[in-house]
Amino acid sequence: MYCEIMEAFSEQNVLLYRAIKKLSSLVKIAPTWIDCCVKSCCAFTGNLKDLEECPVCGEERYKRSSKKKVSLKKMAFFPLKDRFIIQYQNPNRSLELQYRANYIMNQEYLQYGDIFDGRRYQELVEKGHFTDYHDIALTASLDGY
Repeated sequence: MYCEIMEAFSEQNVLLYRAIKKLSSLVKIAPTWIDCCVKSCCAFTGNLKDLEECPVCGEERYKRSSKKKVSLKKMAFFPLKDRFIIQYQNPNRSLELQYRANYIMNQEYLQYGDIFDGRRYQELVEKGHFTDYHDIALTASLDGY
């Protein structure tokens, strides 16, 4: 499915309507559309949901000429839960997602073969997290925030 999605969006100037139609035929989850800054500084969610302009760059959120509030830019959000449900429906991907449950910890002193050898993960395991083989550990890496 990944290859099909990449092929569908390989053109440089894909029309949004065409992109939505193609993506919805490949992926059986509907996106939540979120207003965002035209310069991608922020998403207008949480404590920013009622703002009319970007708190970072000052760009307006809505088109001026429209009587109705029409955002200048939106992004599609696909909830993680829905994405994991789809992935677990594929037998091969389901096995890949069980990597954490099947991982054998490296016992050598100060040798880290994977994130699952790390102290933070081990602390979470000791607290009773990750008891089911379907449990998934996520990590985040941010650039510039």
